[in-house]
Parts: sequence; C-alpha cells; structure tokens
Amino acid sequence: MEINKHSFSNGLRLIHSFTDITQNVTINILYGAGSRNEKSGKTGIAHLLEHIMFCGSQNIPNFDQPLEAIGGTSNAFTNNDITNYYLTIPKEAAELGFWLESDRMLNPTLSQNSFDTQKKIVLEEFKQNLNEPYGDAHSLLRKLCYKQHPYKWSTIGQSLDEVENLELKDLLSFHKRNYVPANAVLSITGNISYEDALSLTEKWFAGIPYSVYVEDNIPDEPEQTSTRFETYYRNIPQNAIYKAYHICNVKNKDIFKYDLLSDILANGKSSRLINNLVYEKKLFTSIDAFIENSFDTGLLRIVGKIQDNVSPKEADAAINEETEKLRSQIVSDYEMEKWKNKYESTQLAERFNIEHLAEMLAFYEYIGQTERFLNNIDFYNSVSASDILTISNNLFDSKHSNTIWYLKN
Repeated sequence: MEINKHSFSNGLRLIHSFTDITQNVTINILYGAGSRNEKSGKTGIAHLLEHIMFCGSQNIPNFDQPLEAIGGTSNAFTNNDITNYYLTIPKEAAELGFWLESDRMLNPTLSQNSFDTQKKIVLEEFKQNLNEPYGDAHSLLRKLCYKQHPYKWSTIGQSLDEVENLELKDLLSFHKRNYVPANAVLSITGNISYEDALSLTEKWFAGIPYSVYVEDNIPDEPEQTSTRFETYYRNIPQNAIYKAYHICNVKNKDIFKYDLLSDILANGKSSRLINNLVYEKKLFTSIDAFIENSFDTGLLRIVGKIQDNVSPKEADAAINEETEKLRSQIVSDYEMEKWKNKYESTQLAERFNIEHLAEMLAFYEYIGQTERFLNNIDFYNSVSASDILTISNNLFDSKHSNTIWYLKN
C-alpha cells in the first residue's frame, strides 16, 4: 500500500492512499478532541459539538443537502480521544467534499439556536441510553476503573445535569481550543490521485489561519493495587457480568499482545470463553472480550450475559478460572497460529474499505505511528506464547480486576 503525506504551514497534516477498486473518494478529518479533553463539570461537550458541526456553516446552511444531491454520504463519531468526521463521494465530485469540510472547519454555525436544538437532542439520547437495558453499565464500569483520569466518564457526559447545564460559551471555548488545523489530520482515500488530493487540500485548507494548539494536561491514572467490585440491580431481562483490566496505551507496541490475548479469549466460536463457557458449560448466553486502543491507559473488557439458572458467583468464577489458565499455562502453537491467520485475513480485507482505511490512517498519523499501522500484521505475528503468559500473569492478578455484577431487580 502506497501512502503519501504532506504537512501544511497551518499545522494540518494530510495523508493519502489511492485505489482504483472504487469510483468513490472518502474524505476523513480527525480532531484530537474527545471526552478526554473535557473537565469534570463540563462533560459531554465533545459529543455535543459533533452534533452541532452538522448544522451547517457560513456558506453551507445545510451540510447534508449538497452531498445527498450527488449520492454522497457523511457521518461522524466521538470517543474518549478523538472526534472523527467522514464523507464518501463520487470521484467526479471530490472537490465538493473538500469545500464542505474546509468551510465547517473554518466557519461552523455555532449559534445559540443550533446549540439549544442539538442539546435537546443529546439529552434525549442520554435519557434513552439510560432507559435501555444495560444502558448505564459501561458508564458504571468506567467510574469503577478510573479514579483520576477523564476516561472515568462516558463520551455522552458524566451526568444528565452536567449536559443540561452546558452553555454556548463552554462549547465555543472547547471548539476554539481544539478545532484547529494543528490538532487535525485530513485523510483521503479512494479513487483520487495524490496530486489531486494535495492540490485540493492546498486550495481549500491551506488558507485556514494557523492557531496555536496546546495539549491538555491530562492527569495520570494511579496504578490499581486492589480488587474493585460493585453490584447493581436494574430492570433487565438477564443478569450480566462486566469485568475490566488496565492495559497499556495504543502507542505502546505491547498493545498487540493484548489484542491477541482478547482474540484468544473471545473471538468467534472456537475462542476460549465462548467455546468453554457458552457452548460447553452453558453458563453464559453470550460473552465477549475486547481492548480499547486509547491514547492513555486503556482497558481489556470482558462482558457476559448469564444463563438464568446460573448464579453470578458461579459465572464470575468460571471467567476467573479461564484467565487463571492463561496465567499458568502456555498457549499452544496451534492456537497462536489460528488467531494470527484470522487477524491477517481480517486486516487485509478491511483495507479494501476506503472509509475504514481513511479512519485508520488518520488515527495512526495523529499519534505519529502510521508505519506501525501499515505493518500491524507483522507486529501481531511477532507476539509469542511467552508474551501472552507474561502479560496475563500481571493483567489477571486479582488486585488488578474491576468487576460489576449487573443483576435483575
């Protein structure tokens, strides 16, 4: 895969990859502004701003209308670390996409009216999440896992009251500080040459004034030294268990070890937790394990829905039994090879999706590790069974565990 890069004097970074397997172009712009960049008492701003950025800009009162007219699509998401906007458009109309994104970078409609309208929508979304079964479980787990770091609140906000009390001036301050070219990466993928991508970026983005970007001073999360456990009762159809363990940040190459470990635990029917606890012992109706690729200390999570005839104590003990095996027994060559083969095929397939590729290129360019993304299969394949044993021995020590029993009323 050929990658091209360019940095502009205003701080904007461009990254590009061409393919002719599609007639479309994806334009992805990533800002290093997520809930991690908020302050307690003013949470939910990053997500709310994402909503408002679709309310038009100085020259484009309706952001989606020009896109829809030529068959284009757009979307966005906010997480703990970033806010990511992307649109996909026929290659003949690529310049329209550059114009749309540059105008909303420079002149978004951050009016009191759009703020009030979108805040109501976000509050309803928040309430809906809380009212859905298991809707607050991941928020509760975050609060259990993090005591100092802003990862302790969810992207949607720390509470309804905090979002309700946000004012336009809070949002304007957050936007001014974070939505600047020097805190952004523009990723272009699909059927457009590097020369055209560079020329259009120069035309539509290079003239946006430089603004100083100062990284936030994020407090470190203290090392966890004792087991944490809580029980909650809710109106839910079946009991569940949520477990989490602190892992390294995404910039650390050890992240590949944790990624492979999560695959061993719960990636498909033949993985340990799914095969042993769902199909063989029938303790869970479903179970999953996954990692967070976080700028700072992340999490490996295990989430399981418990069979009605099984106690949470028995279900929890079964998970712990499986993690203890990983602390004391070397993973077989066959099992290691199986997950490495599956990872390689998945990664290669995903690179044909220009939207996914644009997102990944923007993310890894932002953290300064594009080459690692391009060689991620090699990094994953370099993980040994001894590596899995070593990280499991520390990770699954009981003093590092965070567990929530989420039970029926």
